[in-house]
Amino acid sequence: MLTVMALLCRALGFYPLWLLLLSLCPADAMLPAMGILLGTAFVTGVCARLLRQRLYARKRLSFWLSGLWTVLSAAICAGGVMLLTHSPVISTVTAAVTVIGTHRKADADPADLFTVNGDVAFLTCAVIATVMLAAAYQDTHLTMTLGVIGTVEALYLLLRNQLMLRRFVNRRSSTETAVPAEIRRGNLTLVIGLIVLLAVIFVFHTPLVHFLEWLHQSLIRLVYAVGRFLYHIAERLSGAAPEEAEEILIGEEAELPQAAGKSNPLWMLLWIPFIAVAWVIWREFLSDWVYDIKMFLIDLAARLRKSDPDAQVIRRTAAGEYYDTETTLRRTENERSRKRAWRRELRRWHARPDGSEKFYAGYRLLLEAPCWESGMLRQSDTVREIRDKWAEYFTPDSALDAVTSDFHADRYAEQGLPEEAIRDLAAALERIRTVKTEKQR
Repeated sequence: MLTVMALLCRALGFYPLWLLLLSLCPADAMLPAMGILLGTAFVTGVCARLLRQRLYARKRLSFWLSGLWTVLSAAICAGGVMLLTHSPVISTVTAAVTVIGTHRKADADPADLFTVNGDVAFLTCAVIATVMLAAAYQDTHLTMTLGVIGTVEALYLLLRNQLMLRRFVNRRSSTETAVPAEIRRGNLTLVIGLIVLLAVIFVFHTPLVHFLEWLHQSLIRLVYAVGRFLYHIAERLSGAAPEEAEEILIGEEAELPQAAGKSNPLWMLLWIPFIAVAWVIWREFLSDWVYDIKMFLIDLAARLRKSDPDAQVIRRTAAGEYYDTETTLRRTENERSRKRAWRRELRRWHARPDGSEKFYAGYRLLLEAPCWESGMLRQSDTVREIRDKWAEYFTPDSALDAVTSDFHADRYAEQGLPEEAIRDLAAALERIRTVKTEKQR
């Protein structure tokens, strides 16, 4: 797939040349001629690569065969383009440059088929070709050019992302190692999601701008209405006689004051991060305020019951009882929140690549499960003692037997993790996820 994407980018890199030369021909022949050039160049590159790989030991034979195939493909492509454009010069130049340029070093690594220099040259030539057509008062085909640029850049972004991921995985290895499926899948999801998001913004930019304008006007109307409402409330609470206020018409009859000049509506995109950051900040502040108010009410209720918390602290300390102020005042997490956080960590654990790190991270997650009561597990417990405590308090008794055996085989016997270690641990975590918090026996 990396080779296919690189060859496609290389073939589409000749689009500026096609645009300049085919603009001199009839407009109806442009798209079919570009399709013939792209298809021939791509198929020629794939066949030349396969031929050179098959005949790698016989370099002279592969050279002559690939050269003959290139000349034959260029001739067929030139004939097809000439039937559409009726111009032998344009068809010969475009076919020869495209096919030979795509065929050059077709057996190279995907990272060398379409490099950063090639991408920069493609973008530069596309801009120059568009400017030249505009200066010559020709149709610039701006929509098609933007579509081709978007396609090439999306393929190139995906290509570079996968190549960098492969390089990262093999940075300390002398042999080529495949990227783990979980990492590759997650990375592809992230990159393709970003490309799709940018494509949706590009395609639906007009309704998006209208929506942002409507949101901007709605926010102004809301602030204006809240201000008028607070003004009326303050006027009534002040004791003044209610006056006949003008009705604020929000609609077609009343127009909000507009600022002088007309700004770019894309500036309203800045409202999105501003609103998100403001919401997070205010949520944190409000949660702290709610907690402070709660503690104040608890303290006030204790004082009204003539039970001073500070006096109780002094009495406990004087009596020699250990008193931890930080632990007492720390906000404790309820059982429901603990279960939700633990299940979230369990989902993240399933997404990690298999290996010893995943096994030991899963075992730590097993020890932090909400089913264990406070003080049931100690730091000095061995894995066998943990298994015995599980068998004593929960069912089934043998839920941790396989995990304990895998742990002993790797840590103590130094035999390495068995192949089924991750599967055994996943089954144990699934069992723990469904067990009740209270004791079963």
